[in-house]
Amino acid sequence: MITPEDFLACFLKEEPLLRAYLRAGVRHESAVDDLVQEVAMAAWRDLATYDEARPLGAWLRGIARHRLLDHQRRVGRAGRWLSPLSMEALDAAFETLTPPSGHQTEALERCLQTLPGADADLLRQRYVDDCALTDLAARLGRSQAAIHKQLVRLRQRLRTCLERRLGLAGG
Repeated sequence: MITPEDFLACFLKEEPLLRAYLRAGVRHESAVDDLVQEVAMAAWRDLATYDEARPLGAWLRGIARHRLLDHQRRVGRAGRWLSPLSMEALDAAFETLTPPSGHQTEALERCLQTLPGADADLLRQRYVDDCALTDLAARLGRSQAAIHKQLVRLRQRLRTCLERRLGLAGG
């Protein structure tokens, strides 16, 4: 049986992917925070039923999937709905992912520090605050296409920086 200490370490390792999984179906970051907490509590409560032959991330995403569906029923039309087919595709995509290592996270943080403040702020608003493209465009007085193009360029810049820092370039 998995020990509480091992569970906590594994949960913390899986949390970034769990958050990304939930963010695909939830509009607001505060709702993602609530759902992550619900998943953690449910997993902790049901830890005795966890089959260690199954990867912990898959088990947690199964719990998250049920919490996400419950959330979608609670918020109704005001929320972001995923069809059953989309949910299956999301599950399949996340099966192939592994949580970022501390080294990868550190490299990303260093890459983000190289960006000018306005660029870093744009990324934060879009991906941390989950601000819609239309809202960003209105807020910044620019077209959605211009914001989209800037985000594409920033993601490419971060990808290049990460590849260089992690020694993945040229492969």
